[in-house]
Amino acid sequence: RSTLFPYTTLFRSSYVALNMAFVGNPGTAKTTVARIIAGIFHEIGITQSDDLIEVGRSGLVGEFVGKTALKVESVFEKAKGQVLFIDEPYSLLDHSANSFGDEAINTIVRQMENQRKDTIVIFAGYSDKMEDFLSRNPGLRSRVPFVIEFKDYPVETLVRIAELEASRFGFGITQEAREKIFS
Repeated sequence: RSTLFPYTTLFRSSYVALNMAFVGNPGTAKTTVARIIAGIFHEIGITQSDDLIEVGRSGLVGEFVGKTALKVESVFEKAKGQVLFIDEPYSLLDHSANSFGDEAINTIVRQMENQRKDTIVIFAGYSDKMEDFLSRNPGLRSRVPFVIEFKDYPVETLVRIAELEASRFGFGITQEAREKIFS
């Protein structure tokens, strides 16, 4: 662990919120970047582990009334000292008030406050739907100070990525295939 990074002391002493929202289309590396951030935060001493605890709606919503809050609390307990990655949290948005989804969101907000010095939360999903999610609970947006937009890759970059991946397995991409990709 690095002892040179002053933010570690700042984080632990003043409980600076490092929660984030990653917004963008699928395939823009949001999950990959979250895993990298979990490793970096561990390396510089902000988190106790480099594990990324990943959950979606099914990992947060219970089957019966009252079970959802317990399920969310359990997820936060498991993620203590780590980064918690909540994928497509807008799937919690139900059309009726006081739903299981609302119970999950309200409990997430409460847990983000209660564990602000122990757990970093990263939400990820589509830009427009993430805006709806962050607007659902008044306390949610204030607990997520960093919103990072992930732009779509240009076609040239995607072709280069495909070439690199193909070469890792001993394959190549022909000029004819490249031309079809661009057309």
